[in-house]
Amino acid sequence: MKIFVTGFHRAGTRNGARELSRKYNLTLFPEVGDMGRIYELLLTEKAFAVSCPRLAHKSLELSKHGTVFWAVRNRRDTLASMRKIGFDIDSFDLLKGFHNEFQCDPVWDKIEYDGSDDLYHGFIAHSALLFSIKNYFYEKYFKAVSSLLILEDQPYYRPREYNNLSVIEEKILLEATKKYERACMV
Repeated sequence: MKIFVTGFHRAGTRNGARELSRKYNLTLFPEVGDMGRIYELLLTEKAFAVSCPRLAHKSLELSKHGTVFWAVRNRRDTLASMRKIGFDIDSFDLLKGFHNEFQCDPVWDKIEYDGSDDLYHGFIAHSALLFSIKNYFYEKYFKAVSSLLILEDQPYYRPREYNNLSVIEEKILLEATKKYERACMV
């Protein structure tokens, strides 16, 4: 059995992979971020669980080799958690991965990111775009080849106090979310 847990960063991919590895007595490989390492594992390991949120854009490929779980968590807590660990540069790289994998998808023609230099606005808006893009591609391409793993539904989930956004950040998130969700209408 080969299990790939991908989806949203900060949505419980690592804990989900850990729990699934325990449940099915599999070797755990946390935080695998490139397909080269995945192919190596496929050649050398018979059964494993992998946490690989950086490979969400490769979910179709992963589904050819095992079971894919798509981790989700509510948007507000996900973005607050991403902000807490300084995820802004990673967000841009992940967006490029989706763009490179699905260059011909019409969603790219509808996306307009303002590239704001304001630290809070830029990060929250950029992360809201990443969240919307991941959700769009999950709904359009990956839903049929994966199972949802909802963090809040897991027995190991504990809400964190730090996941509170400021009033200004909440407003930016709401505006950016509306903007990008309209662009990503499936």
